[in-house]
Amino acid sequence: MAPKVIYMLSVENAKFRIPVRPSDVVEYHLTKLAYRRNIWRYRGEARVHDELVAEAEIAVYCEFG
Repeated sequence: MAPKVIYMLSVENAKFRIPVRPSDVVEYHLTKLAYRRNIWRYRGEARVHDELVAEAEIAVYCEFG
């Protein structure tokens, strides 16, 4: 079952390491840290040519129904 609406609750420990240019291809990699009821926590990384350019931990609320 896919969620109808996803709300971003928080962004923590965000670090922007290297500026990204308009011609760069950004790849996003997310790892699930925890799940409790309808709240999911992820650790995300943004990479350009396998080089880490940004990272953060996010929490989202998924509304089903």
